[in-house]
Amino acid sequence: MLFVGLDIHKNYSEFAIMDNDGRLIEHGGVENSLEDMSRFSNSLPPSTNIAMESSSTWYWSYKLLSSRHKVSLSNPVKNKAIASAKVKTDKVDSIMLATLLRGGFLAESYTLQRKSSTRAVVG
Repeated sequence: MLFVGLDIHKNYSEFAIMDNDGRLIEHGGVENSLEDMSRFSNSLPPSTNIAMESSSTWYWSYKLLSSRHKVSLSNPVKNKAIASAKVKTDKVDSIMLATLLRGGFLAESYTLQRKSSTRAVVG
């Protein structure tokens, strides 16, 4: 089983891929284009566990990745391990996201599924 941490930015994302034992298998960057993110998604086994940081550009990549994988949207305010880190780099953030996901400690943000209507949620 693989665990992926994805630190998302406007133009690129930094990723870290860990195995079940917490060993870092690969880390690197991917451009935030539909083509490159699709290629990244297809390079992973189906149903890979992915934790991605909630940011202003999360939705399109969440939608693309969740069509093939188990994607969790990290709540950056509640994930203190990232917010209060003394060494804060994109690589460190992506590794921490994968580590929190692997350990079951990732605080998630709620994502409204498109199948639900706003009327049904609001009341």
